[in-house]
Amino acid sequence: MESLTEEHLKALLGRPWLTKVDAIKSTAYLFKFCAFTTDVSCVLLITDTKSVWAEALNSNQIARRWRVCNGLDASLHHSDENEDAWRRNSLENLAKVHSLGGVTDLDFEVMDSHYSDLAIEMECDVFKWRWETCFIGYKASAEVISKQLVLPLISINHLTVNSGEAVGKMSETELEKAIDRVGQTARHDLDTHIRTAISKPRVATSICRMTAVANKVPDLPAVCSAVESPSLQAHPAPPSNPVPESVKSRSVSPGSMLAEKEESVPEVRMASPEQRTSITAAEPMNEDSETEDDEEEVIPLAKGKARASVASRPPASSRPKSPSPILASKADASAKTPTSDTDGSPPPSRPAKKLKASSPASSSSSSSDDSDAESKRRNVQGDGVKRGTRQPIKRGGKRF
Repeated sequence: MESLTEEHLKALLGRPWLTKVDAIKSTAYLFKFCAFTTDVSCVLLITDTKSVWAEALNSNQIARRWRVCNGLDASLHHSDENEDAWRRNSLENLAKVHSLGGVTDLDFEVMDSHYSDLAIEMECDVFKWRWETCFIGYKASAEVISKQLVLPLISINHLTVNSGEAVGKMSETELEKAIDRVGQTARHDLDTHIRTAISKPRVATSICRMTAVANKVPDLPAVCSAVESPSLQAHPAPPSNPVPESVKSRSVSPGSMLAEKEESVPEVRMASPEQRTSITAAEPMNEDSETEDDEEEVIPLAKGKARASVASRPPASSRPKSPSPILASKADASAKTPTSDTDGSPPPSRPAKKLKASSPASSSSSSSDDSDAESKRRNVQGDGVKRGTRQPIKRGGKRF
């Protein structure tokens, strides 16, 4: 089977719609047929007003299909001239059957097929024929039905309603002239033509009643020749309903939301002076505490946290002790450097160090630290054994 082309559809525009009914399924089919004598080919277009199927055959396919349907022996060889004449004769018979006069005596039946979407068998007194048509698609089906069936019917209906005399009483010549005028108007201005043909009250109500009758609608609409224009009035919009008091009471104010946020913030309690004093007393002393006090100033809150962490550590007596690297270096320097009495040169002057005001408790602790440091320095010089470095205790972050 050949594919359906635009040339085939244009050729079918000038062919009449034929109709046959499938007695088994009680379905009416409309179809068009066109034969091309130049290349001995043909095309069929068939629809049930919902979908469209088509089949196009060339010369070889027509000869093969004819032999299969009529039981002819395909092995018999004819000359080329006789074969061409036979094929042309077969095409003419198909054209005669697919005409307004020949379709009435034609048996029509829809068959099952594994090779096509819609198979049709036709039979007359002389020969049999079978069509194996395929669905052309929903978009192409809508275009074919609209262009070749719906729009022509609207135009004919417009001609029938607006003609001064009945179409059935017109002569063929007069009817052809009337159709030509309506067709030219529809071709040049299709949208206006459709609006004029459908918008008349008599036509619109007639189509409405016909649709209702065909679909078994219980309340049939009446046919009217004239209608009245309705009076349109725009009413103002109703006022908006006030907000109920219950809804207002449930509304949340920004002040209450801020109060809730403040309540949800966790409290930070500062340690009292007595607690800080007790933590300081329980803290182990270190040799380089003076240098650390000179270099660091701790925020009270952070200092309290650091002291709490120090208090949670094991006592200093349980950890291995090692002399500070600063004390060890000072001991070595004092052992190697001669005193000022032997060489007679005064010691180099050093800038005065700012003393930090301290409480009596701190002065006593510093004096005890000096005595402990002096005793440890003597032990180091006497033993001559270098101990490992002792890491200073971190007491908190620096404040810049």
